Amino acid sequence: PEEEDDPFLSRLLKDTGDPVRLSAGEITPADIALKRAPVKADGPPLQVPRIRSIAPPIAVIGLKARMGDISQTMSSDGIFREYTLLSRLPDGRYLPSLALAGFLASRKNAEIRALSPHSLKIGGHIHHLTSSGRILLWFHGDASIIRHITARALLTASRALKRARKAAETTKKLRVAQLYLALHPSDPSALDAVSGGSVSQTWLEKARTEITTRLGEDALEHPVEAVTRYIRSKTGDLTGRVLLVNVSARGLKDILPSPVDSSHRGGAIQAAMLDSLFLGSSLTKSESPWYLVFLVLLLAFVVLSTLYLWIRIPSSLLATIATQLIMWLVLSVVVSASVLLQKHGLVVYTVPFLLYPLLAWTGAVLIGVYWERLRRSLYQEAFGRYTSRELVDELDRNPRILSLDYAEKRELTVFFSDIAGFTTISESMDPEDLVKLITEYLSEATRIIFDRKGTVDKYIGDAVMAFWGAPVMLDDHAERALDTALEISRRLKDLNMEWKKRFGHEIFVRTGINTGQVVVGNMGSPYKFNYTVMGDTVNAASRLEGINKAYSTSIIAAESTYLQAKNGFLFRRLDRIRVKGKHEPITIYEVICRSGEATQDLREKVSRWEEALDLYWNRQFSRALELFRELDADSDAPAAVFCERCETFIQSPPPEDWDGVYTFQTK
Repeated sequence: PEEEDDPFLSRLLKDTGDPVRLSAGEITPADIALKRAPVKADGPPLQVPRIRSIAPPIAVIGLKARMGDISQTMSSDGIFREYTLLSRLPDGRYLPSLALAGFLASRKNAEIRALSPHSLKIGGHIHHLTSSGRILLWFHGDASIIRHITARALLTASRALKRARKAAETTKKLRVAQLYLALHPSDPSALDAVSGGSVSQTWLEKARTEITTRLGEDALEHPVEAVTRYIRSKTGDLTGRVLLVNVSARGLKDILPSPVDSSHRGGAIQAAMLDSLFLGSSLTKSESPWYLVFLVLLLAFVVLSTLYLWIRIPSSLLATIATQLIMWLVLSVVVSASVLLQKHGLVVYTVPFLLYPLLAWTGAVLIGVYWERLRRSLYQEAFGRYTSRELVDELDRNPRILSLDYAEKRELTVFFSDIAGFTTISESMDPEDLVKLITEYLSEATRIIFDRKGTVDKYIGDAVMAFWGAPVMLDDHAERALDTALEISRRLKDLNMEWKKRFGHEIFVRTGINTGQVVVGNMGSPYKFNYTVMGDTVNAASRLEGINKAYSTSIIAAESTYLQAKNGFLFRRLDRIRVKGKHEPITIYEVICRSGEATQDLREKVSRWEEALDLYWNRQFSRALELFRELDADSDAPAAVFCERCETFIQSPPPEDWDGVYTFQTK
């Protein structure tokens, strides 16, 4: 048959060339469609995805139109960035994608030529493939720039044109009805009119008015042109356009994410590729690992340069200006990448540079934190050489302490210690050796004080003043002070053996400890001040240190200290005294050892002392003298002092109002 008589059968005979096999059913329309679908590409084999076979959806369509592959693969992150333009068949031919098939159908003379395994020329334009054999999709906007027309709109437009053609062939009355049906396909009055029924004059006037308003004043004279113009205003001019027919619904999984739109229709993605083929635009990106290494190194250089500027430039303003210049440099890189993309289709990774502000800010913060901690550590180390670490930490938490206005009243324990006979020692030693000896002693004493959370107030020559309970509050400040004094005495026993060999001298320390209310805070002037304590408690502690000399003792504590720590240490009442300048007597105690270290013999010795002291205070000097002599014979140094007093009172008894208090005439 001739093609105009039966074009479908003519196409079958032309493609098979064997009417007998066709009539016998040995060659099906599907076979013919599969035969016509693939294309050839001259040149070297392309490195594209391989497929084993193809299956047309409706074979008859393949006889009249080009078929294309609609299957595409997402990137690893679930986004369509690449497009499979060609797939290689086992026979060496290639199955085009739907977009490429549409392009080839519209450009009859377009050829496909492979330039290399990863580049090809289509219709005179070069396109580059990625390492996966696909082409980078170049979206010239989101899905909205691709015109989307529903099938209903096209069918409605087709029916409207049919009505317009009928209107051109009828009377004016029926022409109005036909054109009105083009606008309202289901209007009953218009349907009656075209079927030969009668309509009212009112309806005709109403229909005529709407037709001229919506279709134009010339609609009744030129109905086909008017309806065509109206349809184009709704759907756009489709002359010369390539139409992609597809079904779009989420249930059909045809709504796909792309880099520019999270809800891209599958047909719109095909249209985007078809648009790139018509424009001859192609994206290219470097997949060389050295390119990625270069970007990483460049970003690291920029970030590290920024951090270096912040570290090395002392002025924050200059550092900020330098950082802004680098920011402009980074921005210029991003802008250049955009220009290269738009003008040349070259894809440059700009995400690392967009991360620059975050990375630089994070690095600056981390380095700032590091330097701040390092600086704080250095400050703590430096200030810790002048005062306690606890005070430095408290200053960090409470900067108000640095003010001269800061002071508070608090109960704490004050500690004074001094080297016995230091003047004699200093006169008999070389200055260098003396400094070494004092440095080693003060270092060890300070370490012991700090280990027990004490605060060293000051060094006064060979003397040490310290206190517990400030700036950090301690409930057991009395126990800590007493333990410090005992530990220093114990350590001196070990160190004296070494010092005796090196310097020819030993050190013995006298300590006074008192507990009570003091004023603690910053004392001095705006030019120089010291965190210290003041009050009678401090003065008394200093006096107690000196009183050790009168009794040949090492550690004397006030009664207030004894009352707070009597369960943890072994004390003995030493005397009731009145220091110079004070009227109220105080009871002083000698600190002997920790309770757990006291032996039975030591406790019995303290008991005998307490008995002798009670006899002394009860004016029974003869009996007290006997006990004190026994203790003196047992190397109890304070007993010798009371032996002398008892002998004096036996010869010259004290007055009747004697209260047993011994008054010191010197400080």
